[in-house]
Amino acid sequence: MSMIQKNIQNKWQVFNLNPSPIQSQFTARQGLGSCQIDEKGILIIGGYTGKHTTDCFYIDVAKRDISRTAGQLPIQTFPFAVPTLSDVERNIGFTIDWCTFKLLKYENNKWNDYESLRKQ
Repeated sequence: MSMIQKNIQNKWQVFNLNPSPIQSQFTARQGLGSCQIDEKGILIIGGYTGKHTTDCFYIDVAKRDISRTAGQLPIQTFPFAVPTLSDVERNIGFTIDWCTFKLLKYENNKWNDYESLRKQ
């Protein structure tokens, strides 16, 4: 049996977060980015909630807790349909904002403009 066939047989589980005041800030959004950033957590990045956001949230999967990251995004970010990637061992993440064509880097718990993808 192939890996795909095995994975199809696994049932998805509902993942409920513990009650938190942050949950009211974690509103429905489209076009967000997400990636596993360390051995226990996931970053939720930007998105569109009626406007583009500078939001960045961290979900601790083991504890089922959500929090805002210490460093929020430096610009309103819409990483729609682009890869948001990370190096879990080094706790570094990258995403692209489609509105400004900027590559953003998450390192040491903060976001920075890393590089412009527009040709000069």
